[in-house]
Amino acid sequence: MTVNNYDSSDGQTIDLVADNVWHYVSIKDVNVTTGNINTSFQMDSPGGTSIHIDNVRVMPATK
Repeated sequence: MTVNNYDSSDGQTIDLVADNVWHYVSIKDVNVTTGNINTSFQMDSPGGTSIHIDNVRVMPATK
């Protein structure tokens, strides 16, 4: 999972675990200064496999 285009940095990326278990993942400390944010998911896997992603949220930081 990658988030970028929110400031002048290259963004942040985390690797998703490929197994048969649901995982909660998050990227924190994203300071949006451009008014935009891109979120992308990429998968490097053998043919015939898939990944299911749901409930993607962008939320303001809590103080």
